[in-house]
Amino acid sequence: MKRITSYAVLMIFTFLVYAQSASQVTVFTIPNCSKCAYMINYLKTNNIPYTEIASADPEKGKKLWAALQSTGTYKGGTVYGPTVIINGKTYYSIQDLQSFTASIPSLLAGGDSISDRDQDQNLNRTITNTDSQFVKNITDRHNYYRLNHNTPALKWNASIAEFAQAWADKIAAENRMYHRQPNRYGENIFWMSGGEVNASTPVDRWYDEIKSYNYSKPGFSMATGHFTQVVWAGSTEVGCGKAKSKSGGTYVVCNYNPPGNYTGQFPKNVLPLKSAGGNSDNSGNTDTGNNAGSATGKLSFTSGAKYEGRIINGKMDGAGIYTFANGTRYQGAFSKGKFHGKGAMYYTNGDVFDGEWKEGKQNGYGSYQWKSGSWYRGNYKDGKYEGQGSLYNSKTQKTQTGIFRNGKFGG
Repeated sequence: MKRITSYAVLMIFTFLVYAQSASQVTVFTIPNCSKCAYMINYLKTNNIPYTEIASADPEKGKKLWAALQSTGTYKGGTVYGPTVIINGKTYYSIQDLQSFTASIPSLLAGGDSISDRDQDQNLNRTITNTDSQFVKNITDRHNYYRLNHNTPALKWNASIAEFAQAWADKIAAENRMYHRQPNRYGENIFWMSGGEVNASTPVDRWYDEIKSYNYSKPGFSMATGHFTQVVWAGSTEVGCGKAKSKSGGTYVVCNYNPPGNYTGQFPKNVLPLKSAGGNSDNSGNTDTGNNAGSATGKLSFTSGAKYEGRIINGKMDGAGIYTFANGTRYQGAFSKGKFHGKGAMYYTNGDVFDGEWKEGKQNGYGSYQWKSGSWYRGNYKDGKYEGQGSLYNSKTQKTQTGIFRNGKFGG
């Protein structure tokens, strides 16, 4: 049997949500640093007194250097993200900000954190797949899509994960993307040029290829190979790895056992979505009243828009994908027919918003990335910048960080 593999280059940006804490901290920030903006936003929104030091200033940079030298573990090289001082102890190149912020109460009480233990092993290392949240999220995301196709769930395999991590480390070091050959497993690869990558994003991008898959002519194509591997019924195990290149790009590799994409086996391994009839729109009003209960299926709209995902009592409710008539696509959480919860909007002009929604509007923390390279990362209220945030202009290469009001800086 001949097995076919494929790969693609995909980019997306995301953000992290942090735990609560309270005390004085010092944060050294660097230009155009999304992690720095996230940390400052966390401190601001949780009313934690802090001092921010912009280390791009040469004199203030000396203070950062002194703080790094005081750790006894810093061996030189690039420091990624914010450097944070709490109770006189310095934390740098923090790979998992979510775990770090969750441990802040312990730090303030004199305890240690995940970063205390990791830092002794040089935090400039690659990101390991042993992070429990990464493992859970990327496995759950695979199984969310597989469930929608009546396909058995995948189980995480630590040995396969080590295999995938080794390849992620290699291609990140070379900063190029290609498949391992020969390979006893199926393989999907994801790359993003910068920013934070959550565990769901690679799987979402791979699964997006479903829109190009032709069930009437089942088989392999370069445009759908990632999707078909994600939902391949014969695959029972998955293991993934993640690593960063020196230029800041992130590589994610997932390997599958047994491998998928065998010619002649697509009809029995790439099953169609579960279906549920009916029509509705994003206002939450249903056109027909015959959709009782809960199911996964497709909806069409008089505006020309389409929806695919969870449906409860005839309305979009749960995880799904809403595609506008012009091709703009929202992918994420819904509640009672509206965008509500975590979700990303992919605009036809190449812009991307990834963040929190409430009753159809951007509310909470989010990241807007323009195709031009400009970006905003911070708080939103009813679709406008509101509260702590950072706005970067790719033309002037300047960043405004502070309080936004009604969509304007310092307004």
